[in-house]
Amino acid sequence: MSIKLYNHQKIALSYTRVNNGFALFMEQGTGKTLPSLFRLRDLIKSKEVNSILVVGPKSALGAWERDMELFNDKDMRLLRRHITLINYDKVWRGKTYDNVYDCIILDEAHFIKNRTSKRAKFLLKLASRAKYKYILTGTPISNGHLEDIWSQFCFLDCYVDR
Repeated sequence: MSIKLYNHQKIALSYTRVNNGFALFMEQGTGKTLPSLFRLRDLIKSKEVNSILVVGPKSALGAWERDMELFNDKDMRLLRRHITLINYDKVWRGKTYDNVYDCIILDEAHFIKNRTSKRAKFLLKLASRAKYKYILTGTPISNGHLEDIWSQFCFLDCYVDR
């Protein structure tokens, strides 16, 4: 089975290919995971990344599993071997603290909008060691609070004291 991307997904994929850090602000249900998985597959095949962390709400992680199954067997195994899926509640409480990931993706990145939360602080510090960083969300700003987007963009391009 060949995966066909919609035009907006092709555009999203093209932007991730020219930026080591990029935000995909796309409406819910428009398919942010597929372009992300294509990008991850390319990075793995080119040996630019070995370890990938995808953080998302528990409900979104099923979409990652489902979309990986759309790839041919070889690519699906490749993706599963290199990607660690974890939810926001477990990521900062688990044993990922000292890990270094080549690529980190935050699905539903608005989960780190509160920059003073333990979750956001942990993920910002973890991101400071990753070469590739992507955020995905359909709601980058809630209720017109512009400050909600600061930690999301900082995740992409800020140095955080270790």
